[in-house]
Amino acid sequence: MERGEDHNQTSVAAHRGPLAGIRSVDCGMFAAGPYAAMLLSDLGADVIKVEPPEGDTMRPTEKAFAGVQRGKRSIAVDLKTPEGLRIFYQLAARADIVQHNLRLEVAQRLGIGYDKVREINPRIIYCHGTGFGSRGPLRNIGGFEMNYQAHGGLESAQAGEGNSPVLICGAPMDLFTAMEAAAAILMALRWRDETGEGQYLEIPQFATAFVFESQQYITSTGPGPRFTLDSQQTGLGPFYRIYEAADGRWICIACPDRQTQERLLSALGLDPALHTHERQTLERELQTKFRARDAAAWLQSLQSSGIPCEIAAETGTVEKILSDPQALERGRVVEYDHPIYGRLRQTGHLMRFSRTPAHIDRPPPLCGQHTREVMRELGYDNEQIAQLAGKGVVRMAE
Repeated sequence: MERGEDHNQTSVAAHRGPLAGIRSVDCGMFAAGPYAAMLLSDLGADVIKVEPPEGDTMRPTEKAFAGVQRGKRSIAVDLKTPEGLRIFYQLAARADIVQHNLRLEVAQRLGIGYDKVREINPRIIYCHGTGFGSRGPLRNIGGFEMNYQAHGGLESAQAGEGNSPVLICGAPMDLFTAMEAAAAILMALRWRDETGEGQYLEIPQFATAFVFESQQYITSTGPGPRFTLDSQQTGLGPFYRIYEAADGRWICIACPDRQTQERLLSALGLDPALHTHERQTLERELQTKFRARDAAAWLQSLQSSGIPCEIAAETGTVEKILSDPQALERGRVVEYDHPIYGRLRQTGHLMRFSRTPAHIDRPPPLCGQHTREVMRELGYDNEQIAQLAGKGVVRMAE
């Protein structure tokens, strides 16, 4: 049990989540926008995903799509029609949050820009995840994860000294930007609680790359020192590095201070005074030592000596990661039934609340799965819904 937890408390709040009663209209596409909305859903918000009748452009990559969409209700509606836009305005009028990561001119052309939404609902928290922001020479330029990595210099920094740029796997720009957006929305909701005022939030994705470079700076005498990977991409120095063990697996060592460095050298049977030696000499000495035993043996030995270390997971180990006993025990991996994939397991909640725990009520929705349900909440009857579906304004999931 984590500090402050009470598994016996049975208040209503414990079953609702900290954002119960908050409604978000999510018009985002791909990952950065929708993942932010999913984080709010995990915390109890009612997130209504508004997507075109043909579906979110990320839907063809089905399982990647599912990773950022759980907990939402999907309404498929054509915003390019007057009737469809009217449905969006009805949703916005009843919402606390409107989120999207469309280009600015696209949102304005559709009629869902901030000024229009604010006219309908002055208390709205409007979160726009942009590529390069609404001002500046690149304001109308779109892009994807790898474009922002490149712009921020991450692909070059990750390559290692003297090497060509490489793409960072995963989607750190998308997901970190989404976390920034979720945090900004929560702060804006807090401000609205105090003042009654909504506001516009802008989260430029290109700036997220700068967070990963936040240790860099320029003084009057020029740029400060930069941490640089070696040419083999194994680390930033002999004590912050991965080393190959006897079985071909790699062990990751993170010893940032002198005391831990000396403790590592002693555990390897080396003179602790060696920590002052030149980088390449030390790396060769340590690599020779690590090749003498298997990675698992080193892990057990070094962890018992208080050395921060871990075995680098092999590629293709999603099943292993999502079956990790520590993650399962702490609820960081969740399972639920999906109408297409059956039993689905994925990364769970990021945060743990003792009084208002996060929860998952729904799997990722099919396109238009909740169109009828949401429209009935807006006051449409079955005949009106059927007429709009016949005209192609809305779509119900098959």
